[in-house]
Amino acid sequence: MKNKLTLFFVFIIGFGSLAATPAAANGPHESMDISPALDACINEAQDRELDSWLCLGGRLTTPDAEGITPDGPEGLGAPSETIAADEVLAVPSGAARSAADDYDQWCEHASVCHRPISSYINETKGNAAFGNDTGLVGRFDVVIRTRLSGRTPFWSTTFIWEEGPRLHFNEARVQCREEEPLWPDTDCGMFMVDSELGRFEIGEGVTDYRKNFDSIRGNYLEDSGAYYANVEAYVWPEGLGPMGMPVLRSQELNCPQESSSNNRCTFPLE
Repeated sequence: MKNKLTLFFVFIIGFGSLAATPAAANGPHESMDISPALDACINEAQDRELDSWLCLGGRLTTPDAEGITPDGPEGLGAPSETIAADEVLAVPSGAARSAADDYDQWCEHASVCHRPISSYINETKGNAAFGNDTGLVGRFDVVIRTRLSGRTPFWSTTFIWEEGPRLHFNEARVQCREEEPLWPDTDCGMFMVDSELGRFEIGEGVTDYRKNFDSIRGNYLEDSGAYYANVEAYVWPEGLGPMGMPVLRSQELNCPQESSSNNRCTFPLE
């Protein structure tokens, strides 16, 4: 983890001066009317007076995991501590969308949302916030869309700046995982969101506040059982330290035996 963050620091220096001033904090955090889990994470970070922190839902990360107690094994994204259970809102299948693309309006008042489009398409959005020892500095959103073609997943991702300083991302990736009932979940492929280095920026501006990445093809899912995808990334908000983002976990999908009459993988529609 320290080696990766060191590399990330070198990468950010290449962007030039990071002299931007974070958004001003105004005393103790007041609810953003987003979610109890996200609010609880923000309040905990402020109570601990952490120099730099990042919350996605109810999970907290800091540079090099300083000031937190990681609750997951190494190798499953950035070390993160669960402060409050993520409340996951499942939108009923067939629910009307407000527009052809409503990612910046949908799921603004929950921690994480899953939205089934069909048995073969599902979207997940997570709300993130970051700050320092003086309070909340900024917010951003992460969305992953999974489309299944037979037993092969295709993933597209979107990162949306909402407020605060400019955000630099590195090694933003989709990590496929296969659920194992008796063992740690196994790796079924890792893919950079841009098929290159997973390196980009988002910040204030009409054309700059959002990055949409085209669909990337995952590996053929051979086994029967449940699979999911994590969105992972290193994030450097200007004026704060580089941090690993708590993973955003997609809706689970299920694959039958390959020998079954219909061996296509599907999402549950409940």
